[in-house]
Amino acid sequence: MNKKVEKVPIVKYLPFEERSPSSEYRNALLNISLSGETRDPQFHEGTMSKYFGNIMRFPMKNGFPLITERKITETALRYAMAEVIGFIHGATTLKELESFGLPKFWWERWTNLDRVCDKGGECHFDLPDNDKGEHLGRFSYGGIWGRFPGPNGTEINQWENVIKQMIKYPSALTHRVTNWYPPGIIVPDGKRQVVVAPCHGDVQIELYPEHKELTLIHTQRAADMPTGVPYNMIHYAGIGMMLSCVLEYTMKTYIHIMNDSHMYNEKQRKIVYELLKREPRCLPTVELRFETTGDPVADFFAIRPEHFHLKDYHPHPAMRVDTEL
Repeated sequence: MNKKVEKVPIVKYLPFEERSPSSEYRNALLNISLSGETRDPQFHEGTMSKYFGNIMRFPMKNGFPLITERKITETALRYAMAEVIGFIHGATTLKELESFGLPKFWWERWTNLDRVCDKGGECHFDLPDNDKGEHLGRFSYGGIWGRFPGPNGTEINQWENVIKQMIKYPSALTHRVTNWYPPGIIVPDGKRQVVVAPCHGDVQIELYPEHKELTLIHTQRAADMPTGVPYNMIHYAGIGMMLSCVLEYTMKTYIHIMNDSHMYNEKQRKIVYELLKREPRCLPTVELRFETTGDPVADFFAIRPEHFHLKDYHPHPAMRVDTEL
């Protein structure tokens, strides 16, 4: 009789009472506050404090990297996953992102006509005419993840390709995905084709086939620590769980590297000081409840925000934290 093979857990969480309080996010804030360099931002008034090369490392057994310094609801966690799942599918418009469960307000401040065009109707970006006010840009996050320009006019979904490669060559060192496309972003003499140059989204996955374990390393170009980074942590720890689920691996570690981590001094310094006063707490449990069919690519693209469930979450009170445009 054949012995039944048990599926490995997506994450091997320690019991909540055995977890250690996490200070990774707090330490990253502290680096900016104590050692950040003061700079003048390109597009905004006031000053910024920047710290280059900030790194957070999360052993997943110690809990999902959802910050406890301020409360983020399960609804907001699912909004973050809706955004990144939309990008995985190639979404580049507000309507496409809404179809994955992301509210319009999440992105409309960056795509509205008052920002992307002047009063005479001249657009500051090279965007499709019928989607002005709705479009993130052809070479934005989803456009490059989901439709990377290939040879002879073809388009490549990077996530589909990297999953196939991980199945065939699990020990390869080239399991990488990027959303940085210089021809559409770095155009000093023309108009770029993105309303916001991708701030996050360079991913490397390391597989350990002998132990069926996975580590995901996310490198972020520009990191608004008080506002955006908590959601970016959700994005990529969540993607790591999605990959672990369909590949039948256990996610061991999530590593978050921030090339340029910063805060806006006039708007955010008081908030950061308040966050730093709050003692570290244990990270929660996030479960991905999704029944796989045996087709890793199809299953990966079938996962939706509602498949993520939060428990064991005991954060400090919520705080309103604004971002810059």
